[in-house]
Amino acid sequence: MSRLQLKPMLTWSGFFPGKPLRKDPLKHFRDFSLNDLIPVLIWVKNSLELSEKYTDFIEALTRRMEPTKRNQLRYQLQRSRISHPIVVDKILVEIFRTHTLKKSDRDIEETGFEDQLFDLLLYFNDLHYEAHYLPLEVVTPEAMWSLSLAQASTGLNNVDYARTANIKHLIFLKFLKQHFGENYKTIEDSFKQQTGLSGFHVLMITLSRFYLTTETGNAAVSSTQYSR
Repeated sequence: MSRLQLKPMLTWSGFFPGKPLRKDPLKHFRDFSLNDLIPVLIWVKNSLELSEKYTDFIEALTRRMEPTKRNQLRYQLQRSRISHPIVVDKILVEIFRTHTLKKSDRDIEETGFEDQLFDLLLYFNDLHYEAHYLPLEVVTPEAMWSLSLAQASTGLNNVDYARTANIKHLIFLKFLKQHFGENYKTIEDSFKQQTGLSGFHVLMITLSRFYLTTETGNAAVSSTQYSR
């Protein structure tokens, strides 16, 4: 069984210490077409998800960078990761939300594009990790849950989900009860109101049924017996 590995992420604050975040991180990309940007970001996401593609991705990203920046990046990547697919998803959401240009004379092959793409990843890494997770004490259960969720190391592929998902859900619910005490019921009541479900456990069972249905075509557990 493979061990859970939580690797530190490069962030804007870590790579450019003392340099403030850009006010408009997408400014450089607004003159590029969606038809060019989306395939690039999907390539980035796929390269981050598949370990066999990661090395080639780093080489392609850094090949034309300014030498000092390239050397610093390659050195730091010996002990950290450049980004995470979740971060790329956030970038894609922002682009779809704000970007409308479908045709452009700008070419993604122009000099400096890789530098700007790297800076964009760092910016959103900062938003995803620095602001929400780094202030936590790393030895606490809260920090471990947060880091695990931040890096999607919660067993979401079909094999891991079948093996451990329900156990992880139960452990997480126990953690919430212990951590929030009397306030746990308030959180669950809010969840019920927001989702229309009768409790946290129903979500766990619903997701399990969804998995069984997609994998086998049969839902082995009926949700009605848990909806009371």
